[in-house]
Amino acid sequence: MTVISISPPSIALVRFADPLSRVLKTESQAERVIAALRRCSRCSVELDFSGIAGTSPVFCDAFFGLAERELPDTWLVPRHYEYPWPSLVHRLVGRLACLREKNWIRGVESLVTGFGSVPRLYDSVSVQNGAQCVVLAFEPLAGPGRTSPSSFEL
Repeated sequence: MTVISISPPSIALVRFADPLSRVLKTESQAERVIAALRRCSRCSVELDFSGIAGTSPVFCDAFFGLAERELPDTWLVPRHYEYPWPSLVHRLVGRLACLREKNWIRGVESLVTGFGSVPRLYDSVSVQNGAQCVVLAFEPLAGPGRTSPSSFEL
């Protein structure tokens, strides 16, 4: 009998932290964490904060810069963190909210239009809890045989 795991893989961040202070401080530590995340083929990965004493702004900036470039659709879920939350947890939660909104928008586009996406007037970027969010505006569907989004019926 084959057992298939449905839980996301977990990465213990303490493996990458300074051994004495248990703090994630440097850009090189962020690069090593991202390298470990690249090896995970799943779209959701748990980041285990057990034993982490803190994170520096340098680490957080490097980590999120690399994550947005190299793993834009990977859900990074924080686990086992203690109060007060590290600044990294705040940014991860904001990033998760943005990814959830982006996936919800894609689903609504498919439901309303029957297509994967619709033409946009503009895409803009806003910052929410330290994470970048995409704000979208859609062109109204108009023309023969089409209704505008404000008048469609479900």
